[in-house]
Amino acid sequence: HTMQTAYRVNINTGKGVILMLADLPPSTTIGDLKTRVENDNGVRPKYLQMDGRPVFSDDSATLAELKLPKFSLMRVYEGSNPVKSNRKASSKKKKKTPSKTSFAPSIHKILTQVHPDVGISMKAMTIMVSCVKDILDRLQKEARLLALTHRRATITSREIQTSIRLIFPSELVKFAVAEGTKAVTLFNAARSGNPSMKVAGSQAKKAGLSIPPQRVLSILRQKNQGFKFGSTASVYAAAALDFVAAEVLELAGNAAKDLHVKRITPRHIMLAIRADEELDRLIGRKTIIPESGVIPIIFKALLPKGVTASEALEE
Repeated sequence: HTMQTAYRVNINTGKGVILMLADLPPSTTIGDLKTRVENDNGVRPKYLQMDGRPVFSDDSATLAELKLPKFSLMRVYEGSNPVKSNRKASSKKKKKTPSKTSFAPSIHKILTQVHPDVGISMKAMTIMVSCVKDILDRLQKEARLLALTHRRATITSREIQTSIRLIFPSELVKFAVAEGTKAVTLFNAARSGNPSMKVAGSQAKKAGLSIPPQRVLSILRQKNQGFKFGSTASVYAAAALDFVAAEVLELAGNAAKDLHVKRITPRHIMLAIRADEELDRLIGRKTIIPESGVIPIIFKALLPKGVTASEALEE
């Protein structure tokens, strides 16, 4: 005679109530378990499930046929089939909401203006966003020190302009200040009472910029709590960032075209920054660009007689 195996099942019926069933024969069906739950709670469940196993909805299936372990912990599901509902939920992926402090969409917009036929990789985009945020961080630090020195509680476009003159190299300062002044003039004219000059839309549209001043203002407020900001401070800073990003992307796009590539990579950004003395002073000396390689160079001692380094590199 073979000894009959007994099953022990604990069913969690909800609200901390557990129905303990012991010495169940292998021929016990799921319908029997549902009946026991009905007798205990007064409501017959539609589904039973064990952790790691599918939903048991077939009342005629026995414990032996389901190959359950000798001790099983089940729980009651009420309403719709949880497996089907989970499949529906997983099929509908949630859309990722863009970060409120990300400059990636603005940088891509600048790239389409400078090089419409050139793309940019994700790693290169990350590097560009990091460079823009680094320059903005240096600007806000200088502006905060200037405000503290003059005992002012408000950071205006004057402090941002002075910060640009302190941080940017000599040649870039002229263009950055000109772009900032132009953006502030357009912004003030767009919100003036003159109907012919009035422009509807966002602050970036009023100032003619790709980088939104409102996003720049949120970062400035986050890093300078306790200070107030003038209405044009973020516009001036956004114009300077817009100018630098356009310069880097233009040179990087040219480097990509020289190498017969249609997508900007970290190496193209590195070549663009190192090739320009002003950008190298502003960004390159304090920035390590990952996966960008090194500058191509051949030492004079290794060159044959009568051949210059540029000719050897072209070959």
